[in-house]
Amino acid sequence: MINNKSIFISFLVTSQICLPACVPTEPNNPQVLSDTVDSLSEDTHETDCLRTQYWFCPPHNAIWQKPVVVDICVDPPQIMSIGECVELFECDPTIFLQGEESCTTLEGFPGKRKKYCNKGQFQYGDCISPCSEEICDGIDNDCDGQVDEGQTNACGDCGIPPAESCDGADNDCDGQVDEDLVRECSTLCGVGVEYCEEGNWISCSAPYPLEEVCDGLDNDCDGQVDEDLNCNCTVNDVGTLFPCSEPPLLCGEGYKTCICVDDDCTELSVTPCSAICQYFPTDEECDPQIGQPIEDESCNNFDDNCNQLIDEDLVSSCYTGKEETLNVGICIAGEVYCNKGVWGNDKNGIFQPNLCSGEVLPADEDNCNGSDDTCDGVVDDGKELQDTDILFIVDWSGSMDSEITAVSQALGLFAENYSDEEVILWGFIKGPIMKLSSEELILVTDFVPFPEFSTEIGVPVNGTEAGSKEMLGDALYLVLHDISSTPFYPDKYKFKWKGSVSSTPDIQDFSVSWREDSNKVIIIFTDEILQTFMDPPAYLQNILDTASGVNNLKVYVFTPPVLDAKTSWEKVAIDTGGKWFELTYKVLPMYYNLIDILDENICE
Repeated sequence: MINNKSIFISFLVTSQICLPACVPTEPNNPQVLSDTVDSLSEDTHETDCLRTQYWFCPPHNAIWQKPVVVDICVDPPQIMSIGECVELFECDPTIFLQGEESCTTLEGFPGKRKKYCNKGQFQYGDCISPCSEEICDGIDNDCDGQVDEGQTNACGDCGIPPAESCDGADNDCDGQVDEDLVRECSTLCGVGVEYCEEGNWISCSAPYPLEEVCDGLDNDCDGQVDEDLNCNCTVNDVGTLFPCSEPPLLCGEGYKTCICVDDDCTELSVTPCSAICQYFPTDEECDPQIGQPIEDESCNNFDDNCNQLIDEDLVSSCYTGKEETLNVGICIAGEVYCNKGVWGNDKNGIFQPNLCSGEVLPADEDNCNGSDDTCDGVVDDGKELQDTDILFIVDWSGSMDSEITAVSQALGLFAENYSDEEVILWGFIKGPIMKLSSEELILVTDFVPFPEFSTEIGVPVNGTEAGSKEMLGDALYLVLHDISSTPFYPDKYKFKWKGSVSSTPDIQDFSVSWREDSNKVIIIFTDEILQTFMDPPAYLQNILDTASGVNNLKVYVFTPPVLDAKTSWEKVAIDTGGKWFELTYKVLPMYYNLIDILDENICE
């Protein structure tokens, strides 16, 4: 006689298909198994002969199992009970690729990712997006429905705005017309500069020819001095030689004299400047246009030493401030050189008469920088400098080319004016930097005195190293984590970077050496929104919560005035008592803003 239960076991093993009565229930229902064992214990079989085995069954969108209690002490084994189906896996492990679904990249771009079933559990591939960081190319790179947002210049075009021209138009789209336009101009008497106003060049500063007068000068700029004038000539001066260095003499020193025009000597005139041999002939050949060389060249637009050069190597110190301020505080003399008989210097490549280049004059106010800016002998107007740690975090991405150059120059000017090595310490972080296959956040220098900092901040920009994953939000969180009484993620050793992002030093060691009681100033330059690439993520609120636990902290940010790049960063600045400033490729506006930041933080 064939046992029906043996037939069922054979069918179950070979087909692994549930009976129609097999309905999914909660996984591993202990009550089902308990009831089964209890019922069997009343049978004639020993309970240690009972074994529970699990067999697979549909539905097809997941893998299910059911408990089957078998008596193994009889031959053949007999099924004593069959439990209900319970879920074992999330997915069918025989179907590896489960399809594709929408996702969002770490950078916030929409994309697609593959969905897999690995050993019964769902796993996902990388989120791949056709979108990328917005660049100025007339394409919606970041797939947000806007083209070139935050990338165009003030004129709405890509690249640097056009240079201003003297045409009555706002060529560089900065709201000003013909501003700061100057060029060289000249007259018979020399060179000068002129300025653009309403599309016209005006106000040439070059000297103009005047009527010749008896002053030993070439007033009408015709190459002759006091010509056709009987200057200082009386009957008693006839035959007296006067030294001269002027045309038609070509070089050196010559002489001229008064002569009578008529027999009665009622009218007198002056001879041209000629070599001494013209008046005292010798056996040697006389060239009346070659004078006696003078050892020291003078600033007179003349070849005094007969070396065929005019006014060569004539340089002098100058100072246009009050005499009592020279060499007091920051005030130092400048330099002028001689050009065609005129002292001056170059500005924007154009010689300007009377320009004292390089001089430092008293400032209107004494900045709090450890220096006597007003040159009155009192440093910082008697204010006391406070211990201040200043950390610069600079976006080194590809879209920051022009701005990084301006930032570097502004920081150079800024740092040179705040060089106190004991009171102020300086730190520098930049990123993203391309390093082989990753984009890296780099702690360039921890807090150090000014000389070390200035060496690092002055390194020229290398466009090939610029990355695109701006992890500046992560940098801000990491430098605050260790000193915050309210860090959002207490265990820093669980931190890691996502994707192809890395740091130097490693993320668990990424910190700076804040002094305990110092004013803590963080200055950030970026053209992108606050982003995070670390796990766990450093979202805006995480940063704000952590920053709230740091004493004496202020964060200042420089971003473009566009909404998406400004909103989150401005929130960080305001919540910490700092400020938002406009990021620009112009050096001086950023420099002046940096000065304001220091005045707010280092002086008491």
